[in-house]
Amino acid sequence: MRDITPRTSWTERAAFYAAERYHLDPLVGRPETFLFFEEVRRLLDSYDPERVGIGEIVSEKGLYHYLEFSLPGRLHFAFNYDFIETLSRDPKRIHDLVSRTEQMYDGRAWPCYVLGNLGYERCIT
Repeated sequence: MRDITPRTSWTERAAFYAAERYHLDPLVGRPETFLFFEEVRRLLDSYDPERVGIGEIVSEKGLYHYLEFSLPGRLHFAFNYDFIETLSRDPKRIHDLVSRTEQMYDGRAWPCYVLGNLGYERCIT
């Protein structure tokens, strides 16, 4: 079978996917996705004892989408990958990120600070 894939540089492909991201990624800010997670939350809330919904939200909008997915009636928590990706042993960087997160969430949802995950180097605990 003949390869009909156009030969483009990785930067051209990245620019294409960035421009088309909304259409390619069903989790990036689509209203129907939030409605789905509201249904999931109603299901979780129907169990006794209670259950918790945690989302691994991958989005270039970071904190904004972590908050959107964890607003009341949606997931209980959304992993804050900004935290794991910028985590260092520098207390000021950690403080700045926690401060930004707390300011954005403003009591509307619970932040979820991730220290490690299978896609990242393991941290010592």
